Amino acid sequence: MRALPNLIRLSKWALDEARRKVSDLETLKASFRQEIAELDDELGREQHAARGSMDSLITLQGYYQHVRERRGRLERSIAEIDAALERAREETAEAYRELKKYETALDHVKKRERAAIDKREQNDLDEVGIDMHRRKQASA
Repeated sequence: MRALPNLIRLSKWALDEARRKVSDLETLKASFRQEIAELDDELGREQHAARGSMDSLITLQGYYQHVRERRGRLERSIAEIDAALERAREETAEAYRELKKYETALDHVKKRERAAIDKREQNDLDEVGIDMHRRKQASA
């Protein structure tokens, strides 16, 4: 019985850590997606600005190559984060199942203890009732 509350506390900590990990990965993924959107917006502005000059169009090619490479790295990072997110979600689910297992076990222990206490109390009440009945019979 003493070990179960400690196991529950440890399991809650593990579950919180797993949830924090999922949250951190989702935040990182969102920031990468935001960075891709900003790159796309910036590229659109640069293309619009380069329309007027041939020199700008030549320079735009190098810039476009840089943006494409950066976007590719970000998309690969997002794919890696997706895989890590899947693993982190599985770890979270496992930590939750582990916590529920210990909580259920503790509930069963408490119910058994309560039933034992109730049984002792009922036995004590029955004993008092029997004594009262005997005394009543003896005095009659």
